[in-house]
Order: sequence, then structure tokens, then C-alpha cells
Amino acid sequence: MPILRILLLLVTCLHYYKAIAQHQYTDTIVKYYNSEWKEIDPEVLVCHYIGIYKKTNDSIWHARDYYADTKTLQMESTYLDDSLKIQHGKTYYYYRNGQVESEGDYFENKRVGLWKRYGRNGKLIDSARYKSTGYPYYKAYRWDTAGHLIFKGEYDIKGSGEGYEIEYYPKGTVSSYGKYTIGYLKDSIWTYYYENGKISAIEVFDSGRFVKVECYTPEGNVQEDCDTGFVYPEYGYDPAYFLYNEFRYHPLLTAFRERNLKGKIEIITEMTVHRNGKISAVIESETYPEIKELIPIMMQALPTWKPAYYKNRPIEWVSKEVFPFDF
Repeated sequence: MPILRILLLLVTCLHYYKAIAQHQYTDTIVKYYNSEWKEIDPEVLVCHYIGIYKKTNDSIWHARDYYADTKTLQMESTYLDDSLKIQHGKTYYYYRNGQVESEGDYFENKRVGLWKRYGRNGKLIDSARYKSTGYPYYKAYRWDTAGHLIFKGEYDIKGSGEGYEIEYYPKGTVSSYGKYTIGYLKDSIWTYYYENGKISAIEVFDSGRFVKVECYTPEGNVQEDCDTGFVYPEYGYDPAYFLYNEFRYHPLLTAFRERNLKGKIEIITEMTVHRNGKISAVIESETYPEIKELIPIMMQALPTWKPAYYKNRPIEWVSKEVFPFDF
């Protein structure tokens, strides 16, 4: 079984889906992608996604992207052009377990109508409406995986782009508040808050034009230096060295090595650096049980990071990381 799973990941990309496409369709494009959705040669690099694009009688391309390891749908949509650049029509995105991740309509690459996004547990976590201009209208909401409201937006029903947006911390305190004017342009005063309720930064806009900014310490004092841009999290040590020394004799890793497997895999992980600097991870790709169980443990064992910063306050940062395993 382990050898079979390796073959399914590395070889099936080239043979299995190509055979199906050639058997069922006469005008079909098959593409292979790595973890960053860059087209690859599956005979040379590890394949993470396979795209099968079928041209219909009315010259519309019906697109289906698949996860290479599970052979389940990742996306289903339609395109108007042969180069597959103009997305148009009903679209679904999926998690590896088959659960819908998000759904909605595109009109020439712009979201239109009601769009919904779901967590891995199937609960609604994002709901927003868009006009064909690409601007949101009416109301929009986001929730975290625990069900806390973390975002609310209210906009002009006609879709002019006018409105306001509020972000919340999970405990219900306001994280930010600001207004938009016609054209969905930031306008007037945008205020950002620390989790303790103190103001972290104030930005002033005039119909999308930035005017000025002021920053404050968590105690409420004015800061001389003011950087409201995004700052990536920092670890301040060598994570690879730490993990090697911490886990080289871990029972799960030992059990994996004892299986005497040969091959190469790349594991996609959704890693979160929380506002307190702690790390957590969710394994997105299918893999060996030992590895799937071990990686979240490894991430949680990492020493505290310096969290990401945005608008002069710490924020939660989520990133997809790829861990290669040669064995």
C-alpha cells in the first residue's frame, strides 16, 4: 500500500488522467501543476494538481482541477477563451475531503452575486454579494471557525462601492473601522485597534488618496515612527535545526523510517502564526499517517515567533508551506 500511494502521487498525474481525458473527450487540454499552481512536467517534478479543460460545442471551456493525491475535485468552473484566462459562470472550490470550500459566479473574472465560503467542518465562514463591477453591495459577513463574527460590511445596494467595514477580534472588540466612497475607495478616517481596545493607528483618506497616518503604542501614547504596512512574522532561530534536534528520535518518525520506503513527496501545510507568536498547522495534502500526525506536533513545539504586524498591531498570519520528504 505505501508504494502504491507513492505511485499514485508521482505517476498517476501523467498516465491516469491523461488516459481518461483522451478516452472521453475529443477537444481537451490537460495540465499539471506544482503546489504554487505553476505548470510543470510531471515526469520531472512532484505533481499536486491536475487540470482537465474541455471545450464544449458553444466554445465554452468547462474546467475541472483535481488534487493529485486524492483524485478529488479542487475547482469546477467555465472559461470564455482558449487560453483559459477569462473565468465566467458558476464556480465551486473544494477541500480535499470533497467539502465545498467556496461557491459563486464569475462575470469575466469578476465575482458577481452571492459568494459563500465554508470551513472544513462545513460551517459558513464568509458571505458577500458583488455587482458586475466587482464591488460588494448590500451586506457581507465573515466568521472564524469557532463561529465568532470577525467582519461586517454594509454597502450601497446599487453597487456604487459606498459603504463601511468593521473587523472584530474573536472576543467581540473592534479591530478596525472605516468607510468607502463611490468606486469602493477608502475615504475619511480609518481606525485600527489593539486587542485591548486602544487605537493602534489612524489613517486618513480622501476618495482613495492617502492623506496622513498616526500610530500609537498599546498604552495609548503617540509613536514617532509609524509603519502601518504588513510585516512578516519572524522566528529568530533556525526552525530546521530546532526540529531536527527535537524530533529526530520521535516514535512517529522512527516508525516511518522503519518502513524502509523509497521515494519523494511534498506535503502542503496550512501554518498559522497567531497574535501571541504561537504556531499551529493543518495538513492539507494526503500523506502517510505518521507524517500527518507528526507535523502539527512539530509546529506546536516550535518556540514563540515574533507575530506578523499590520496597521501597527499584531495579526494572525496564515501561510501555505510545502514540506519536502525524501526517503
